[in-house]
Amino acid sequence: MKADSTHSTRPTKRSPTRLKPLFSISQPRKISATMFSRPSGMRKGRRSKHERLLRGRRYVSCRPRTCTILTYAFYADLRAQLDRRDELLRSRTPPPVLDVAEVSDLLWDCGGTSEADLERQMKLSGDQALTVAVASNRNFQRWFTSVDSEMLFISVDGSVERSASTGFVAAMATLCRAVSQQSTAIAYFCGLANPQTPDVAAALMGSLSLQLLRNHPYDLRAWSSKLALHDHHAKLGTKDIGYLNSFFKHLCLPLAKGGSRNASVIYCLVDDFASLERAADMRSVWRVMSYLYDLVESTDLRPVVLKVLVMRPERGGSVLKAVDERDLVRVHDVSRGADSHTSQRELNFQLERARRMREEM
Repeated sequence: MKADSTHSTRPTKRSPTRLKPLFSISQPRKISATMFSRPSGMRKGRRSKHERLLRGRRYVSCRPRTCTILTYAFYADLRAQLDRRDELLRSRTPPPVLDVAEVSDLLWDCGGTSEADLERQMKLSGDQALTVAVASNRNFQRWFTSVDSEMLFISVDGSVERSASTGFVAAMATLCRAVSQQSTAIAYFCGLANPQTPDVAAALMGSLSLQLLRNHPYDLRAWSSKLALHDHHAKLGTKDIGYLNSFFKHLCLPLAKGGSRNASVIYCLVDDFASLERAADMRSVWRVMSYLYDLVESTDLRPVVLKVLVMRPERGGSVLKAVDERDLVRVHDVSRGADSHTSQRELNFQLERARRMREEM
């Protein structure tokens, strides 16, 4: 009897079980870091802290040696993340800050700017006729009482003694410091200075910056972050004029915080500028003058008012030829016989005018 063809007892040949591929070649999937962090090998898992370490997203397909390649890729990314972690920890460490004492040691102070030195220079100047003549000039009165940043040049006849102009600058510095706590007077006496550097124009900016640094409490962390600490020391040691110009502006900016328009006035007084012109390289002189002009015209310092007075430039020199007549005071003939009380009274009168005009603004 034939067996039923529909119910054959012959064992059927079963097809081999086909494993479902973990990754599709046509549709790549993102590799999760947990597939390598577990002993079971590559399998799908939830996001973990290991996956969050991986910033870059890698898309791969299931090919030979993929497991080995991905293992190397994972540990390479992990090593890079550890390096970045160390870098982040180093960045959280506060960087070295430029100290005020270090700046004072590296910069040069011209001297003669203390209260006792200014008082002595006023006594040595003798006759105060130059002070009275300058204080009564209209251009000087406009420069002194204006609420805007300006620059003024005072050209003095050769018959006037050098000590007279020095006494005028000393009197100006003393009165400007006494007018209010918000006003600052910094001075540089070119004829008395003996800088320990061949670039005397850079010594001028360094001395002015040092006086600002000593008169006001400054936080130099923002300035220190611009360069490495050894680069700051190198530029201060070599008296780099571009660095000193930027440093002077940086010291002027914090004075504008938390005050009204008349809260911060900086009087920058330079005496016997002709001595600087004769001793310095004219390229450095022009660079300093151009920088001061740009700083006065700039709006970055507002509400700080910067008043720059250049006393006794070289007569017939290139600097004086480039000065506008509106920013120039010419003193040709000075009458003798003015005493210190007259000059002080005239300057005090102009100071009161300047104070009233700033209060009205």
